[in-house]
Amino acid sequence: IRDNVLKECQGAIVLRHGDNNLVSGNLVLGNDKPGTGGVRIINKGQKVKDNLFYKCRGLDFRAPMAIMNGIPNSPAHRYVQVSDAEISGNLFYESAPVTFGEGSDAERTLPPDNVVFNGNTFYNSRDSIIYKAYDNIKGIHFNNNKVSKNLAQVLVTGFEKTLVRPSLSTAISGSPVSNISQREKQTLANSGAAWFAKKSPNTRVSYPVVVCKTARDIYNVLEKKRPAEIQLSGNDYIFHKSLQVEAPLRIKTNAKEFINLHTVPRLETLFEIKENGSLVLENLKLDGSDVKSTHFIASDSSGPSEHYSLVISHCDFRYFNRNYGCENIFYAYPSTLADSIVLANSNFENNYTNVLLLSGEKTDKGYYNAEKLRIQKNNFTNQKGMVLDLYRGGNDESTLGPGLLIQDNYFSNCHTEGSQPLISLTGVQHSRLLYNSFVDCNTGKTLLFYKDIVRARHKQVKNLLMNSGSMQTNSFVETENNTIQ
Repeated sequence: IRDNVLKECQGAIVLRHGDNNLVSGNLVLGNDKPGTGGVRIINKGQKVKDNLFYKCRGLDFRAPMAIMNGIPNSPAHRYVQVSDAEISGNLFYESAPVTFGEGSDAERTLPPDNVVFNGNTFYNSRDSIIYKAYDNIKGIHFNNNKVSKNLAQVLVTGFEKTLVRPSLSTAISGSPVSNISQREKQTLANSGAAWFAKKSPNTRVSYPVVVCKTARDIYNVLEKKRPAEIQLSGNDYIFHKSLQVEAPLRIKTNAKEFINLHTVPRLETLFEIKENGSLVLENLKLDGSDVKSTHFIASDSSGPSEHYSLVISHCDFRYFNRNYGCENIFYAYPSTLADSIVLANSNFENNYTNVLLLSGEKTDKGYYNAEKLRIQKNNFTNQKGMVLDLYRGGNDESTLGPGLLIQDNYFSNCHTEGSQPLISLTGVQHSRLLYNSFVDCNTGKTLLFYKDIVRARHKQVKNLLMNSGSMQTNSFVETENNTIQ
């Protein structure tokens, strides 16, 4: 694998299931994008030489360089011990720490052996460390590696703290780091078939505005399967079938009063977001007292589909009630994956239903229903039902998500039925719970539940729990300045 440009790839070059591979002269451009990795090393005789890892910010398995632990007597398809490897002449520029003994656990007990780590350079002005060691690193022979002088980490012999200049020439071309863009353009111009047009895709979507006074008007817009912005002008909308969202769709209104929604009985879903569809609800006040569909919004129910997205912003939801048939504000069907789901600056009041249910992937093979979730600056008041159930089962370590942010929300008098937690996180890879207030929520029960089988990263900062349930955490949860009253 030689002389390639990898730009903002959330993954890595993984040397596994084979020996004696060479990775050299590659330009790996992370550009500070989360999850951008470099090279992960397993097996025997691997060589990683003269590559530039530029602002790669992946962690753990997706570190800029991850040298794995192995399994004793490993079959070829698992993790053969790293041995007789050479990592030399590479430049790590403002990148996250590399890792040694990555994946060390009760099964992967063999640290790297007879590995030469020589002549590598680390320029870093932002991090306090340049490597993490998860097991014994005596089998790695460090020599003549240069590191930025201001680094705080105490390093093993073989690393020298010195003046490393940001204009440092790259190992792959002898040209300054500032010439990266030129190298990228040259590689793009000289790669691929001559007949293939190499143009940046136009990601801008045009949304023609359509005013809809009735449900029939909305159906007419959706039948065209084209991007649209719907402006609601009516007070009551009566729906007799699902709304199939098969293209980017925005729904807004200028009205200040609540809009009454009505559905026929036994309707499975009101809004069904199909593959490549997206739904944005903005500045809406919705009364769901006559919504009888099981799910107000759901992903594609027909089976595996391409990605989709959902945004609910500056909206009010009230009186959605499972006693009348509505079980969930949003429900994710198995085999569907949202690129992102966002709830922001909205109010959920007097709802007797679950808000976000993404727990249908029960095959326990590492599948999950949303890559990124953001729940931010919302009010949940008199909520009866789970706010979030997010599930990723199994011990697969090859996926990045889900990634979850819950920040600056106010929860008041929110409760679940039976022993359910208000928020349940199973197998979530990354979560941040920041600056939220929980008042009189799930008192005497579980407020927030974490379950992790493989390594995860969870952080709680400055949350207030007042007369509310407990946090069931584990060793992967870091807490800072939470207040419990």
